[in-house]
Amino acid sequence: MNKKPILIAAAVDTELNYLLERLENKLEKNLNDYSFWEGNIKSYPVVIYKTEIGTINATISTVLAIKEYDPLFIVNTGTAGAHKKDIMPKDIVIGKEIISIDSYKAGSKAEGEGSNSLEWEQPAFRFEKVVNCDNELLKFAMNNEFYNDAKIHIGRIGSGNAFNKEVDKINKLHESLNTICEEMEGIGVYKTCDKFEIPKISFRVISNNEIVGLSYDPLYGLYSQKFTYEFVRKYIERI
Repeated sequence: MNKKPILIAAAVDTELNYLLERLENKLEKNLNDYSFWEGNIKSYPVVIYKTEIGTINATISTVLAIKEYDPLFIVNTGTAGAHKKDIMPKDIVIGKEIISIDSYKAGSKAEGEGSNSLEWEQPAFRFEKVVNCDNELLKFAMNNEFYNDAKIHIGRIGSGNAFNKEVDKINKLHESLNTICEEMEGIGVYKTCDKFEIPKISFRVISNNEIVGLSYDPLYGLYSQKFTYEFVRKYIERI
């Protein structure tokens, strides 16, 4: 590729299919059992890749993506669960920051004393720091109109190998880490991009809000893809 491609990363088919339908001149490629689709949007090179689920998969696939394509930037997209009452399904969260929700230190308890995750210290280790998105990509996202289906929120995403459905735990994460939603891949993408000095940003659609009793629905994945497609399309028009 003569131009540095824009890369789009998502974990599962319901977070990818709409984007793949709009990718022109598609060519599927397999790298170490991860799927990549090379193509174009408005004649500009774009590569969509499937991270698979979880932080380890997201890290491995993003290393492969950066090594193979040397991208202009990476957009991580997909679904997320809300950490606040007022963030509802269909709403979009722009990940200004991402922090791991896997980092914890449990206190000492003897056998038979049980376990209480609300007592755990989070984050527990100095290396688990907030990772920021690219400031220029954030400005572009904030200064353009991409989405009319619901509200847009900008804030801190919690990311880790967890699917929290206990409201007290969700509230604790929000209070202690200042997260507004959670997902499972973003921290892997953001940290990897930081190491390779690749600009990155994350767009997540809210697919569930356990605080108000709204369960996960994968169909909401369409809306993060719509937002991502419009962001990439308008960015390409600017190039």
